Amino acid sequence: MRRRLQEDSENERDRFIFDLVSSRSSEEFDRIKSLDGKASRIVAISGIVLSLETGFIGVLLNNIPKGSDFYITSRLLLIISFTFLVISIGISLRAYAIKTWKTAPNVEHLINEYAMQDRPLRDIQILVTKELAEAIKGNKGINEKKVEDIKHSLYALGLGIFAYFLFVIGLLLV
Repeated sequence: MRRRLQEDSENERDRFIFDLVSSRSSEEFDRIKSLDGKASRIVAISGIVLSLETGFIGVLLNNIPKGSDFYITSRLLLIISFTFLVISIGISLRAYAIKTWKTAPNVEHLINEYAMQDRPLRDIQILVTKELAEAIKGNKGINEKKVEDIKHSLYALGLGIFAYFLFVIGLLLV
């Protein structure tokens, strides 16, 4: 009887650990979707600002007299803004790029190695839990790289908008 209780307790423990790891794996895949959404929104915002900037560039530059102190500064600010916005788009696209995600368990391996060999449920849970943990570790690394790219892309977007804002302020003062 005591041995039976101990086995039940171990099975519950193993199931609990498996459920936690499986849940964590799902969270990492949800994080992928969230990060990809952020990266695509940054591309959209940078693209809109870049479109507005290039659409008005001819009209705005013609309003600045050649002898003005702001003549050279205005062109530099536009080049800086344009450059940062393009960099923001490039970095966001890199973050959004399709990566190879590690999934677990490998279905063929699960069937061939675990089910066909008549392994006990407890052994399968332990092995699959280890595979899931390894997949989580790999996917987390990919997501951390996405986070860094998104952060740098946001900085570039902010600097691009700031440079354009300075350009517009300068126009109002000229």
